[in-house]
Amino acid sequence: MESNIHDENMYTFIQKQDENLRDKFKYYEQLHLNKGRGFAVYNVPNLVLLIANNEYENYLNNQYGFKEFHLGKTFYEISTNSLINSRLPFFKKVIKTGDILSVSLFKYETVLHKEIILEVTYIPIYEKDEIKYIIESFSDVTERENQKTQLILFEKQKEFFFFICHEFKMPLTVILSAVQMFKVTCKDELSPSCLKYIKKIKQGSFLQLRLVNNLLDILKSDSGNIKIHKKNLDIVEVTTAIIDTVSVYAITKGVKIKFSSSITELIIGIDDEKYERILLNLLSNAIKFTPRGKNIQVKIDIEGSNVRIEVKDSGVGISIDKLGVIFELFGQSDNSLTRENEGTGIGLYLVKQLIDALDGKIKVNSIIGKGSSFVLLLPIAKIKEDTTDFSSHVIKDNHLTESTDIEFSSIYFD
Repeated sequence: MESNIHDENMYTFIQKQDENLRDKFKYYEQLHLNKGRGFAVYNVPNLVLLIANNEYENYLNNQYGFKEFHLGKTFYEISTNSLINSRLPFFKKVIKTGDILSVSLFKYETVLHKEIILEVTYIPIYEKDEIKYIIESFSDVTERENQKTQLILFEKQKEFFFFICHEFKMPLTVILSAVQMFKVTCKDELSPSCLKYIKKIKQGSFLQLRLVNNLLDILKSDSGNIKIHKKNLDIVEVTTAIIDTVSVYAITKGVKIKFSSSITELIIGIDDEKYERILLNLLSNAIKFTPRGKNIQVKIDIEGSNVRIEVKDSGVGISIDKLGVIFELFGQSDNSLTRENEGTGIGLYLVKQLIDALDGKIKVNSIIGKGSSFVLLLPIAKIKEDTTDFSSHVIKDNHLTESTDIEFSSIYFD
């Protein structure tokens, strides 16, 4: 009871001591309130707290974990020992130099062991050439600094992951080169059983290489480092070349690809390597999920100012609740994948990233038990100052075959 009377009397004493005290600091207080800052005024030399806004009061209460009346008490009475040791030098420096002092990142720990990070400013106020008051104001930047820390950590993790992916890729290429050399130099000496095992080694290596390539491309895309090299090419010719190569795999799986186009030629600015990755992924999925004896349809049409490429399968379909997540990272449409249709859930995420990089769009429609339809929309626009001879452009067979081998490595052919 005596403590409460003392606090009330002290507050009354302060008010009577200078009834215009708040008016003196009204401008400063309003300035800091507008910025959502904590604001307090201490007198000099005793460092008695004369004014404190709500933000500052909350800051003081957080030190102890309970509310308390602070006005009229000295800096030493309202601060913990650790805060006295860390903050007192700031007050002393302002009193000594007479200059405004800014402390960029001041950290303290509450009684609940929560770290708080503040940006603090100390402003000396003069009367008759002497420092009479010191304003202490702050902004709580804990969330901002924690986000910075998390971002730095995330970037380091990405750099490490990028490095690991590159390290995985190197031995895979060595294995594939060795297998190819083994087949070429020892082909006549290998038994059917050996050739079968070599095929498994090659397919397994391609499967891992596909995963590594996809992860590297995703890391590049998420970092904004994916490079697009557009050329003026005939989209019908490029699509036909891809389908001709893929059809060999489809037939092996007992699936037929039917291709149709309402146009015979259409020159657009396109990165053929990225488009190849997109279409190979969609065709790989279509073959993977289409039962033997069924068909896959690929159609090219004009839709407004875009060329429309549709890949439609006759597979199991995708449930409505999964349609919204299949373009997300690890957003598999079916988590109960078997060996016949295994996947990582990153392929369609990469497809979405690549189609966005090409300034295009992708849409999907699906009916359970009847199949799925993926539609690509690419802008009909040529790039300027391109010297590509599109009349004779053909995707290099070796490159396309290898890309198809890698993309289709997740499909187990009989």
